[in-house]
Amino acid sequence: MFSYNSTGSVLGPTQIRLLHLLPVTENNDSIECRLEVVALEENPVYEALSYCWGDSSQLLEIKCNNEAFQVIENLLSALQHLRNEHTERPLWIDAICINRKDPEERQSQVKLMKDIYTKSQRVVIWLGPDLASDGINHLFKLIPTIEYLALPHISKSG
Repeated sequence: MFSYNSTGSVLGPTQIRLLHLLPVTENNDSIECRLEVVALEENPVYEALSYCWGDSSQLLEIKCNNEAFQVIENLLSALQHLRNEHTERPLWIDAICINRKDPEERQSQVKLMKDIYTKSQRVVIWLGPDLASDGINHLFKLIPTIEYLALPHISKSG
């Protein structure tokens, strides 16, 4: 089973983990990734993923750093749709990049979320494989957050 210790057990105050989604393999259904610790002040290139959590009762397996890692079905679906055919895709995904079993890490990473999202190349919003009503509802819930994050970057010219 997966352990965050292999990626650097303690993150510094401005460090985050990035997930590198590996390209399509011979076994097209298998999702593989690797985690890397980076400093936000070094301006790493990545995309941030926002997605509907959906049903968390059924967990599915991906490979992360060659170890089994469990994700919800909607996240697996997002990863399947987002991976590139020939190149790695760097992403920040809270459910994988934050060690949720470590309360101190979770708290410090939540404080960095504004920077994580604003420093990303773009934010990808995954509503699901089909535009289900719960996906649309999730999008509407994100609008205040998007406005808050975008305001400092909107020019006030005539």
